Amino acid sequence: MARRTLSLVHKRPDPSMSRRLEYIDLSTVRRIGASIEFTRREWLPSMFRRVGHALDSSAADIVTWCGLSAAPAGDRQRIGNLLTDEIASAIQIGLGVDADTLSTMVMSHLPEELEAFRVNGTFAQSKNWTRGGGTRYCPRCLLERPGVFYTEWRLWWCFVCERHNAVLHDSCPACHQPIVEASPRETECRDPSLCWALLSESDYCRHPLAQTWREEPLTADSPMLLAQRAISRHWRPGTYDSPDIPAATFRGAAIALLSAGRHDTISNLSGIDESELRGLFDYSVRIGTSPPKEPLAMGALLGAAYRLIVDDELTGAPIIRQLTYDRSARTDKEAPAPWSARNFLDAWPGIDSLMRGRVIRSLDNDLSPIQRLVHGSAASAAAWEGFELIRRAGWEAPDAHPKSLSALMNAADSPTSVTWAASAIPPLLWPSWAAPLGIDPRTDGITLQRALADALRVAGTGALPDYGAVAGIGRKLRPTMFGTPQQTTSILRQLTELALRLRAAPGPIDYLQRRQLDTSRLLETTHWQLICASVGHDPGRSRRHLNAQRYAYMRITATGPSALPARLRFRGDVADAANYTEFLLQMTAELKAAIDTYLSAWLTVTAPPHPSMPANSPLVTWSPPRFAHPGASRGHELRDIDLEMLHDRLGSKEPSMKALAIELGRPVRHVRWAIVKFPPSTGTRCAPIDWRQCFPAEPPVVRLP
Repeated sequence: MARRTLSLVHKRPDPSMSRRLEYIDLSTVRRIGASIEFTRREWLPSMFRRVGHALDSSAADIVTWCGLSAAPAGDRQRIGNLLTDEIASAIQIGLGVDADTLSTMVMSHLPEELEAFRVNGTFAQSKNWTRGGGTRYCPRCLLERPGVFYTEWRLWWCFVCERHNAVLHDSCPACHQPIVEASPRETECRDPSLCWALLSESDYCRHPLAQTWREEPLTADSPMLLAQRAISRHWRPGTYDSPDIPAATFRGAAIALLSAGRHDTISNLSGIDESELRGLFDYSVRIGTSPPKEPLAMGALLGAAYRLIVDDELTGAPIIRQLTYDRSARTDKEAPAPWSARNFLDAWPGIDSLMRGRVIRSLDNDLSPIQRLVHGSAASAAAWEGFELIRRAGWEAPDAHPKSLSALMNAADSPTSVTWAASAIPPLLWPSWAAPLGIDPRTDGITLQRALADALRVAGTGALPDYGAVAGIGRKLRPTMFGTPQQTTSILRQLTELALRLRAAPGPIDYLQRRQLDTSRLLETTHWQLICASVGHDPGRSRRHLNAQRYAYMRITATGPSALPARLRFRGDVADAANYTEFLLQMTAELKAAIDTYLSAWLTVTAPPHPSMPANSPLVTWSPPRFAHPGASRGHELRDIDLEMLHDRLGSKEPSMKALAIELGRPVRHVRWAIVKFPPSTGTRCAPIDWRQCFPAEPPVVRLP
């Protein structure tokens, strides 16, 4: 799947950008009398040196010509990083460079995730693998454009020239010293194509940097080249055919490789002989803070990381698992518990949700069932990637992807995830889902539905878990509910993938709002009598009416008997519960349809609990469409029951639920759900009722915007 990320903001906040033009007298700045060729993304001090050399002057002379010597010293010192409006205007006037090209000639033009600035405009080298100073270069680029050093060459993240498919150089081919960068304070005229490393007190190297040894270009499928293309898409103009991988994900995968100390794995994945990399990783000051300094080492490291991120998951999973176990474990007091998913993920800091899923799936067999549920490790890669595609599409074109806002707000790592869970998931899981996910036939239906609903709320929330909800889930999901290892995987996978679908497209019913409705006038006596008369059903006495009200309340709220209002609650005696079961056994398709028609009308006219809430959905019940992955090991689907036999037994005698369950070969809970879902029909023609005429007029509800 193509990876997508949020578009990066290249502009950096800088208080001086809004400063009044009060240091430089722009009226005294004159256009230089020479034709200058400007190159996008050439580093500004490099351009000063190049222009100075062309005019037999120094970089400092060009800075002075533009009137920049009048600018504050701090602004001049950070001129290669940030530009104030005042300095930018002076350079445009003095050299004739257009504003758009000039804006690309400072480091702040590059993505923030590749470098970090302090408030004063200097580099924060401990963040984002930011390079404080120094540059790399491509010898062939210097032959084609003498003296032009690009801004991206100053990043640790730039290690390959994509124009020539060659690894960049970071030292002089002759003296092997680091490249001496241009400086706006240079008072000597310096040829920008030469090495200006100091060999002695007054002797410079002066070797032409373009004169070096011949190297074979990288092949088109080189992991180093592919990694560079994925990174450079953030500063290259035009269209891209490379995956959009966040730099933080590259960095997290690279840190995992470095922490494990598996240089042989880096060599195998990057295609670089291990002998060429030997010793190049020893210069890292601290893993996670500093990257390798050598461009070949950096290229091999990120090339290996690229393979871990995009290669076929079945191929990469064993490597990811091995790297996770090979890293040095934390021993501080705040370290996550050993063998927990959070402990394993510590080896991969900062990775995005797609890579996080890849890592956690590679460790699926090492986690407990509850860990697998919370972190969603049993779900397929396609399910996670499909959800991420929907969520991230909205960052660029929300109008074209209406589901993206729901996915963004309801994602497990969103602060509003808990709100979604309370509203989108009923207290008792839908019977059409509870039936096939119920492996243990002895578990009571209400207990099973409640446990599975609670599990659905926390499924895949490991990135930002609700610890209160997670803490109690282990007591509700008993081991007998999971069955065999194959059944456990199927249950966890279906729960997680259902949660992802509901986060992207929640159902039409807000169950939290339903439970807050005023139900004191729900199914009043006259309305119950009208319903019974319309279908030819005996309304009975007060007990049958009470059971009908219980049925109606639990139907619209998807709750169990324990959630009934005080006036509807079951008494402690067995007869009351048995009487309600008898009510269900006498339910007909016509009576169910008539009650649902009434409830739909009642929901339409009933005001929401608060004026700011949306109107109630007229749907009485809803359940997400069933799906199951190929080869899923599960229980019987709700419809997988002999309905003809069930209806025959219900019509011919008054059997008990237990007797029906034995005869039908299904658990008692399955029989009970099937009766509610598929009651027998009497064939009676029902008389329609215009419920709009039956409800009392309600005062208009004032809705807040």
